Amino acid sequence: FSTNIHCPELAIIRFCIKDFDSTSANDFVGEYSIPFSSIRRILSDRLNTGYRHSPDECASLFVRIHIE
Repeated sequence: FSTNIHCPELAIIRFCIKDFDSTSANDFVGEYSIPFSSIRRILSDRLNTGYRHSPDECASLFVRIHIE
């Protein structure tokens, strides 16, 4: 997807990962939020996972970001 950001110094990007399947509820897997101004071309970092949203060394999120 793509979007226009009109005030990047105030914008925060939030990634929320859920397990969507037909056999159970949409389970929360992890989330990560980062200020838009901190994003570089490629972002790779840990997810906060589980019920307590604690950092998980084994969970990662890899996203390609292109800023024009």
